[in-house]
Amino acid sequence: MLSKFKITNAISQLNQKSFWRKVRKTVVNPYVWISAFFIVWMIFFDKYNAFRRLSDYSDLQKLKSEQNYYKNQIKEINQRQKDLMSDTKALERFAREHYYMKKDSEEVFVIENVKE
Repeated sequence: MLSKFKITNAISQLNQKSFWRKVRKTVVNPYVWISAFFIVWMIFFDKYNAFRRLSDYSDLQKLKSEQNYYKNQIKEINQRQKDLMSDTKALERFAREHYYMKKDSEEVFVIENVKE
């Protein structure tokens, strides 16, 4: 009679052999090689590889943040323009400060602080 140990040992050897047969079939299978080659090619060698996609994504995020910044600047400028066009004294003050405009009876002296 076969002992229980011999039976389990024989079954485990059969399982190991069938396991290695499955591994060998998988490794020899050309579809596995083609798929592996395709994946490696797409990750490292393609024009749009994984590294380029990551750098493009970071560039996109920078451009989106710049876009938000400029949208906010446009809103502020439009608000300032609206304020200037509605108040004549503010418009006159802006023209004097930024464009050095004056009335006919005035003289304008520009004093600049020079820091050394």
